[in-house]
Amino acid sequence: MRKGQNIRIHEIFEFFQADILVLIDADMILKDETTLEKLIHPFLKNRKVGLVTGNTIPVLAKSFLERSINNYIYSRQLLQKEFDFGKTVYVAHGFLVYNALFLKSLELPQHILNHDAFSYMACVTSTWKHVYVHKAVGYYRSVQTAKDLIKQSTRHRAGQEQ
Repeated sequence: MRKGQNIRIHEIFEFFQADILVLIDADMILKDETTLEKLIHPFLKNRKVGLVTGNTIPVLAKSFLERSINNYIYSRQLLQKEFDFGKTVYVAHGFLVYNALFLKSLELPQHILNHDAFSYMACVTSTWKHVYVHKAVGYYRSVQTAKDLIKQSTRHRAGQEQ
């Protein structure tokens, strides 16, 4: 039965019993077979790492709208690199890796719309460390239609308010 991503993530969090949890969105494609190793490595180096995120890159666009969205993303990434804005919530989407102890301390609201951003903010405002692994690359497709853009924008706006 389809219950939605948020409900399923809550179920995963509730029943999870290993040391590290890797969540990958269904539309993500990992660059190569070493991507998971790169994402897990920070946990081996530092026990205080609570959350690891990787480098998400949009795939080559097929439509004008998708090219426009990708260009916005590329511009934002260049500005972040050029002006060193420091840590940013934009690195938390697509695929996240959780330390089990951090996950146990995470109180994810039942109806949260953006678990990625919530997890990131919970980590960086706690005693846990967040690590961004630039070389751990995952590809995704940006929205391609105006209808999908409106749905996504509405969801993002509501998620920001939360």
